[in-house]
Amino acid sequence: MKILGKRKLTPYGIEIKKRLLEKNLTQKEFCEKFGIGQTRLSEMLYGAAPGYKYRKIIEKALK
Repeated sequence: MKILGKRKLTPYGIEIKKRLLEKNLTQKEFCEKFGIGQTRLSEMLYGAAPGYKYRKIIEKALK
C-alpha cells in the first residue's frame, strides 16, 4: 500500500528550496518566471524525474 504525501526531497530538491526561500520566491512564481512546468519542478525536487532540460535554467537563476 502506497501512502501519499510521504515523499522526501532529494538533496538537489533541498538546495533548490533553500535558494527559493533566500530569493523570496514560491515554486509557482519561479516556474512562471522561467517557463518551467510546476509539476516538472516538483518531480525534479522529489526525484521522480531528472529534468535535464531545465537544470541549467534553474541553476543559473538560483546560483
